[in-house]
Amino acid sequence: TVVEGNETFTVTVTSNDTTVQTGPNSNSTVTIIDNDELTIGFDPSTYTVNETDMTVQVCASIQDGSLQRDAVVTLSTSDGTATGASSGSGSGPMVGADYSDVTVELTFDENTTEACVDISIIDDDIVEDTEDFSVTLATDDSAVMLEPDSAIVNILDQDQITIGFDPDDYTVAEGTPTVNLFVSVIGGTLERSVTVVLSLEDGTATFTSQDSPMDYNGAGFPVSLVFDEGTTSFNISVPIEDDNILENPENFNAVLSSTDPAAVLDPDTATVTITDNDVVSIGFDMDSDDVGESAGSVQVCAIVTSDGDLERNVTVTVSTSDGSASSVGSVDYTATTVDLTFGPGIDEVCFDVPITDDQIVEATEDFQIEITSNDPNFQPSTNMTTTINIIDDDTVTIGFEPSSYIVSEADMIVQVCAEIRVGDLQRNAVVNLFTVNGSATAPDDFAPVNVQLTFSDTNTKECVNITIEAEGLNEAPEVFSANLTTDDSSVILDPQSAAITIIDNDTLIIGFNPATYTVTEGTPTVDLVVSVLSGNLARDVDVTLTLQDGTATGMDYSGPSPLVLLFSPSVMSITVPVTIEDDDILENPETFSAVLTSADTEVVLQPDVATVTISDNDNVGVSVEDPSYTVDESDGTVEVCVVLNGTIERNVSVTISTSDGSAIAPEDYTSTETDLTFTPDDSNKMCVNIPIGNDTVVEGNENFTVTVTSNDPTVQIGPNSNSTVTITDNDDVTIGFDPSTYSVNEASMTVQVCARILDGSLQRDAVVTLSTSDGTATAPDDYTTVSVPLTFSGSNTMECVDISINADGIDEVNEMFSVNLDTDDSSVILDPQSAPVTIIDGDVPVIGFNPATYTVTEGTPTVDLVVAVLNGTLDRTVIVTLTLQDGTATATPPEDYNGTSPMTLEFSSSVMSITVPVTIVDDDILENPETFSAVLT
Repeated sequence: TVVEGNETFTVTVTSNDTTVQTGPNSNSTVTIIDNDELTIGFDPSTYTVNETDMTVQVCASIQDGSLQRDAVVTLSTSDGTATGASSGSGSGPMVGADYSDVTVELTFDENTTEACVDISIIDDDIVEDTEDFSVTLATDDSAVMLEPDSAIVNILDQDQITIGFDPDDYTVAEGTPTVNLFVSVIGGTLERSVTVVLSLEDGTATFTSQDSPMDYNGAGFPVSLVFDEGTTSFNISVPIEDDNILENPENFNAVLSSTDPAAVLDPDTATVTITDNDVVSIGFDMDSDDVGESAGSVQVCAIVTSDGDLERNVTVTVSTSDGSASSVGSVDYTATTVDLTFGPGIDEVCFDVPITDDQIVEATEDFQIEITSNDPNFQPSTNMTTTINIIDDDTVTIGFEPSSYIVSEADMIVQVCAEIRVGDLQRNAVVNLFTVNGSATAPDDFAPVNVQLTFSDTNTKECVNITIEAEGLNEAPEVFSANLTTDDSSVILDPQSAAITIIDNDTLIIGFNPATYTVTEGTPTVDLVVSVLSGNLARDVDVTLTLQDGTATGMDYSGPSPLVLLFSPSVMSITVPVTIEDDDILENPETFSAVLTSADTEVVLQPDVATVTISDNDNVGVSVEDPSYTVDESDGTVEVCVVLNGTIERNVSVTISTSDGSAIAPEDYTSTETDLTFTPDDSNKMCVNIPIGNDTVVEGNENFTVTVTSNDPTVQIGPNSNSTVTITDNDDVTIGFDPSTYSVNEASMTVQVCARILDGSLQRDAVVTLSTSDGTATAPDDYTTVSVPLTFSGSNTMECVDISINADGIDEVNEMFSVNLDTDDSSVILDPQSAPVTIIDGDVPVIGFNPATYTVTEGTPTVDLVVAVLNGTLDRTVIVTLTLQDGTATATPPEDYNGTSPMTLEFSSSVMSITVPVTIVDDDILENPETFSAVLT
């Protein structure tokens, strides 16, 4: 059955008989014609190759039969869906070719039963379907059957196409109808379709449903994008919704996905940011407002005037500016600049502007408040400015000084004066002065007067001359009056009328000269002078002087009262000293009066009343009660008190204000400036509560300063003009190991342990000490001890330390030591405070047979197997199991050996070698040498 070709042999005829002649055909050739067949075919008949493999080997082999001669078969390729390189033209591979064409002869013989051919696969960058081509066998040899004569080669495509967003970041204004997303083939070539799905995902921008979209319309998504040879990009429109809500920029994501392994999606996500196009208008709720000067403050409110809702905060700044009212030195009001924050649910915010209550009569004054904002969506409104009118409620007292006059008929003129007696003016005040008949009548006794007097801050006194008419008649003293009137509601007239007595030339007039006195409290006495002012004295005249309390009482002055004054031709003037008492009471100027009376009908007493004003010379001390205060951050407020040292009979005002130290307003406390007024009826201590901010940041103790000041010249500040308020931090921060357990191979040489801030935050340094402590691992044999300070801060939230591990070369169980944290900082919680570090032993002892081969004669009782620690050191127990395994020698009858199996061998630092005896059985059987094995596990 061997294919061997036609074969021949020779047949020869011979004879030993000499008489026989052979020929003509003494021999003949016999040809044996071969009728055998041989089957050659592909094995296997299907091949699969990755495009990147570059070659595929196809093989044909003798499937049936055998050879004793050569057999030639031709192998050739032919295109399927894959294209061979020979299909092109030129010297190089055809563009788009998938493999190189092959036609080759395969020669089989007695020793060659298989022949293989490498076919080159062309690795392109084109994403395509799996393609195939055929390899075919052909032969002219009639003895060769070809089966299978064809094989299919499948080329698996390994190429990828990169598809992604280009660009991957989009910004669109809210009013824009759509945003166009561009998805393109960024790298690679396609010869087949690739499907990519584009989905939309909410971020801060949301899509609810097609019926009620919020920020964008995601109806119709996800969408499938099919890329192919002619379609390499898509422009996808996403509708953008235009609402009427002021909000922060919002975003949503477009995400690509694909189940096609050839698709590489990069970038696979695009972010679409929707910038808000809505505006907000904020204005004052009224164009102007009136406030009484004594109200202390005026509340002003700003409101959202635009339509729509707020979904984010909007901050505006309101600031005051002077009009006719001045904020310099807070003379009329306190300049105010404050930020107002509007947001969801907050469409009205109010604030207070302090109004200064002075004692000055002035016109209605005004200042303005303006709204500004740096918010890009802020739109000015019509009510950006409001005017505050401060309505003055102060009064000024204007009256005659003196309140009575005596004029001799011969003097021809009497001057009467009105002046500002109480209060101050910063505007003009108009008062009418006019005369009114009494027993003296105009025009016979005096010329009538009706004039307008104008008072101001620089003109506090106005005088008018009234003409006296000399009639040439001898008559008794006559009286008329000068009166004041005004339409100014801020003006009090007191005294509103002054009596003017016209005396005949021969009338004797005795009166005070002068009629008003002012003396400082520390002056020992005030000298009252009573004199003969007019007429001739030819006899003695008695006049009685009586002292009368006003606001000053007998505690403020003392003197003889009543006191008889005796005038004579030689005594025309008498000085009466009145003692002024010096007390320690802070009080307003006080007055008392001296009054003249007489029973002598021939004497006119004018002026018969003298007014003495005692100016106070006392001071009071005002001080912050304590030079320092300490408050816990969680207390909410700190009460700071101001004490007044001394006695007062009038109001005393001081201002208490704060200033930053290491504590900063408004984060740590609320900046405060407020006026405190002590009154005679109050206690000598007044307090103010200052709000304290409670945050969660460990920041250390912080402080700010509280200062007391006063514009009152009688107030002396001290001994504590200011006080330091220390805010004790009540926050804590948790620092601990992260991770809380560590393991390290002994051979690694180091282990890094880390501690970090696990909860809370810092605004100051916090020092924690990291140290090691022995466990089953001890220093310095197993590791190097460490004790190191770790400093944490707001910017340094993790600290790591490398600890050296010592490789000792000893096989031992895993050992452990600890790293620990410690601190003196009361604000630091340590958790976890300790972390175990496990050292995994890296030393491996070598245990084995020594020797590994043994030869023993059958008659020997035992063979001793020696198992020993061949390399390394033991620091722990190691268990090894020895098991006997049959070879040609068996442990079953008829047995050749026996022994304990399995057997446990226990090694330690003191047991480094173990001998195991195995019994050898002596039988009577003639046999070859036999073997068995001992195995360690």
